[in-house]
Amino acid sequence: MRNAPARSEAFVAALRRSRERGFSLVEMVVVVAIMIVLAAIAVPNVQGVLDGYRLQSATSLLASKLGEARINALKRNRETWLRLDLETGRVQVQTTAAGGAIVDVGAPGILPEGVRFVVPAPLLRFDSVGRPTNPPPRRIEVEIARTQARRGVTLSPSGTIARP
Repeated sequence: MRNAPARSEAFVAALRRSRERGFSLVEMVVVVAIMIVLAAIAVPNVQGVLDGYRLQSATSLLASKLGEARINALKRNRETWLRLDLETGRVQVQTTAAGGAIVDVGAPGILPEGVRFVVPAPLLRFDSVGRPTNPPPRRIEVEIARTQARRGVTLSPSGTIARP
């Protein structure tokens, strides 16, 4: 019978050790509450970074497509233009074929989600030697629809494309 109390003492000691290794409900609730507070602080900051990235991406797209239109005017030795679709956010370089038909040059560019044009010129034209024919300087602006944060691309009279 002496063996029985020794086993029960060992069992009680093991039970105590297992209780000491776990977390209490209060500890878990405190950790979850801290995580919620940190997430509430971090989410707006991440959204701001994403918005900045979208604006940067949109202005890079516009500058790239303006450069593409200018280079195609020089390469083809004919008028080329950049068409901006305000509703879909599509940007397309276009020119005329030998018969006078309008031809899309290259793949269209599409503004990132949540970015839109701010009252731009519908067409930005380059003559056959790559000079802008619209009265420059021209500025195309894009904005984040949710916050109205804006950035733009400027086309100078000489055809230089600048983005801040």
